[in-house]
Amino acid sequence: MTSSLSVLSELQQRLVQDGANLDDEFNAVAQILTPSQLAKFVIWVNSNPACMHMLNDLWGKVYQPKSPMKSSSTPAREEPELEETIEEEDEGDDEDDE
Repeated sequence: MTSSLSVLSELQQRLVQDGANLDDEFNAVAQILTPSQLAKFVIWVNSNPACMHMLNDLWGKVYQPKSPMKSSSTPAREEPELEETIEEEDEGDDEDDE
């Protein structure tokens, strides 16, 4: 019983930390997107759960610690230049926003 409670407590801590990490990542994305781009991104994420699952698996293999017992913080990584890519993609969508 005690070990089950400790596993449950660890699970709760990990879920809280993962939720906070996800919130931080979403806020970082929201800071570089226009409102229109952010809406399109959220719609795409909700419309493509299989693709999101695949991306999450790939992201985890590249950026997550190898051992589940390590700290939940991710190693330092170089941030991609998303703003330029998103602006280039959105240039063709200007007539949709009007």
